[in-house]
Amino acid sequence: MESRAKELEKIGNYKSAADIYANLLKSAKNTDDQYYFSKKISNSKKLHLKVSELLHGEAFFPVFVEKNNSGAIFTIHFEKKDEYENGKSLPILSKNWKKIQPFLKFFLDDFLKKHLKHHYVFEWEFGKYFPFIKNIPSNNKCCEVFEQIDGNSLQLALVFAFLSTFLKVNLEKFVFSGKIEQIGNTIQIGEVDEIPTKLSIIKTERPETKLICNFESVDVTIETFKDLENAINYVIPKFAELLNDELSQNETLRKISLKVIPDIEAEDGQKHKLAKFTHGAIDFNETPLFYDYLIHNNDVFAPASEGIIIDGLKPAFGIALIAGMEEIKNTVSNFIAVRNTQNDSGELTSAVVIRAQNLYGKRKVGETFRYKNK
Repeated sequence: MESRAKELEKIGNYKSAADIYANLLKSAKNTDDQYYFSKKISNSKKLHLKVSELLHGEAFFPVFVEKNNSGAIFTIHFEKKDEYENGKSLPILSKNWKKIQPFLKFFLDDFLKKHLKHHYVFEWEFGKYFPFIKNIPSNNKCCEVFEQIDGNSLQLALVFAFLSTFLKVNLEKFVFSGKIEQIGNTIQIGEVDEIPTKLSIIKTERPETKLICNFESVDVTIETFKDLENAINYVIPKFAELLNDELSQNETLRKISLKVIPDIEAEDGQKHKLAKFTHGAIDFNETPLFYDYLIHNNDVFAPASEGIIIDGLKPAFGIALIAGMEEIKNTVSNFIAVRNTQNDSGELTSAVVIRAQNLYGKRKVGETFRYKNK
């Protein structure tokens, strides 16, 4: 029995090992054996607590380790560098991470378009994130175990480990098993093998967690999802809010964001709406994407009955693209103005009107005014 416990320790199944040592302690006849097995139980429990803890950028995934004839739960860890002293980089990890990046980009871009349309990311920079498998604390030769990992069932865990590091959320209540695939215009979770075996080890080693996968079951330990978005909203209930906050604050991604601020007071007492853009350089071949983003947000500009001021749109052609939109030409209900920094004065920022409703607009084309910039 002790040899079995040691085999389980090699793959990180410390709770199962501790249970075996507890049975051996019960049958121990002398004090030396009792002390020995008591220490083994204590050490296994400590290691179990260690491997059960997750940091940001980590996710559990279950595997079937054929050599040990047992399931095991390993941890994927992301770093923003290509080395990590507490883990191993494996070809199977890199291969699957590269394979799912187009699916992940499609999902995130589509999610922004549907739920957070004021943001657009030109480059998610997946290449700056490197996946590792965390070492098994008591096994100096854990690479021999890791080399048995194959297939694509860890793809779902890669997605969630990335989201964990990007959004700074902890996912220690879940274990992930599934492949990622695109079907039509949706990103889905594909079925994988050995779910019953994986579930069995989860119930033993991580009984406080739920398995996220695509596997029909009445077992309460399993949460079944086919659609990736549904799985993400279940695991990270405030996903949209967290993603919005991260994109609003992130200064390293090449992206464009729009914040709409109501009730900006002008120097003459009138109140207007401010559309404040923040973005970095836009490559020449990205201009069509930039225009699509503006089109998708045209409802911000056209129906502003109080008039709207555009600030922070850096490309000179950006203002022309907005002003020339067919969707805007005939629907401007008041006026569109752009910031004019040359006439700023103290706490007041100036703007010039570039399009206005001729008959009933509060301001006329070419008119300049100052406002308090929040």
